[in-house]
Amino acid sequence: MALRRGIKTAVNYSFPPPLKRCAAIVFTSILLTSALAQNLPETVYKVLERYPAVGASMARVESAQADIQRARGAHWPQLSWSGTYSQYHESNLVNHWIQSPTVNLNLWSGRKIQSDVERAQATTQARREQHRMTRDDISLLATESYLGWALQKNLVALAMANVATHQKILSDYQAIVQIDPGRRIDMNQAQVRHDNANLSLIQRQSDLRNAELRLKRLLLADLPEEPGGLDDLKDIIPTTVNDALASLNNNHPVMANWNAQLAAARAGVSYAKSQYSPTAQVNYGRQTYPGIAQGVYVTQLIVSVPIWDGGATIGAVKTAQANLDAIEFSLEEARLVLSEKIHSVWTEWKSSTDRHQLSQVQINTGKNLVDGYWLQFRVGRRTLLDLLNVQSDLYNYQINDAMAQHEIRMGQARLLAAMGSLAQTYDRAALSPQKSANLSSENPVGHP
Repeated sequence: MALRRGIKTAVNYSFPPPLKRCAAIVFTSILLTSALAQNLPETVYKVLERYPAVGASMARVESAQADIQRARGAHWPQLSWSGTYSQYHESNLVNHWIQSPTVNLNLWSGRKIQSDVERAQATTQARREQHRMTRDDISLLATESYLGWALQKNLVALAMANVATHQKILSDYQAIVQIDPGRRIDMNQAQVRHDNANLSLIQRQSDLRNAELRLKRLLLADLPEEPGGLDDLKDIIPTTVNDALASLNNNHPVMANWNAQLAAARAGVSYAKSQYSPTAQVNYGRQTYPGIAQGVYVTQLIVSVPIWDGGATIGAVKTAQANLDAIEFSLEEARLVLSEKIHSVWTEWKSSTDRHQLSQVQINTGKNLVDGYWLQFRVGRRTLLDLLNVQSDLYNYQINDAMAQHEIRMGQARLLAAMGSLAQTYDRAALSPQKSANLSSENPVGHP
């Protein structure tokens, strides 16, 4: 509604009717273009806002936070109401209907209640870190989809250019055959290469449609018109692998998640050991049992001392302790796995960078060869097969370069994801001063 009012105001401002219509069309086109022209950071930010997996992980955080309130409630007095009607048969006792407010107050639980609170708090923190991990996973998935879509668009463009070149070669050779029919047999080579280029184009177009469907599923909206912001991560990458490994501290979401699970396991051990301890509580209410005190308000101090439970407490303690040991080992394994992953991603990223640099040299050489062979072919110094071969080589060089550039960008995203900072990077990029005015109306899902 506000958009319509803005367009109407702009159009009605002292312009002739034809200019009013033109202004409205141009203004609306600009708005639609800006809405569809989403670069990579903006797209990932919107995926993090809308994708169901992010909302599900946030709901788990809220569930864990509510469990803290449940656990803390046991520290407070418990107030309730009870009504008891007693009917005695073949007895001199009078039937009674007794109503009573009842208050129960815990005095000592052997740290059972507090251990439950600490376990709920640690579980909540683990859910928060799991939410951060989910946002990183979805950010990487959205980045892969966006970059894959951009790659397929690039490959389709290269395939179309390759088809156009083969079409030109075929057309020129058809003109030669009209003058020299004896060379018709060589035209089959040009036709086969042209058909092969068309087959490659059809395959690339199919891959592009699949990439579009995948990105549209994540974005839950129409696709951008053209990819943009593909290299926005290159200035954020650490300069050395040691700088990347420095991210493996207690603030890393994976490490923080395991540390929170470790705290929850320690609380579980304390909770199990609390079953060895005596408990004490105070009850206040009306006596409902038959006797001379029936219907009288009474205060009761109840003390319970465990003596023998058949080994249930011993088993519970051993179970909790074994779970604690397992989480400690898992924490160490997580550190080793993340370290290996960062090293591996770093190596692949560097390899892609080297391949991209080499492919650039190959492309320049291939273009010069195609141009030179084309001129020599026209004057009869090169055969048709020579020209077709160098064109095929150039196309392969271009494909290799596009793939290497794609792997560089993917390596940057994977490295930041392994460092646990990919989603935060996109949050900062999307909420930069230039874009915060457009995005500040909605907070990203997942900031517990």
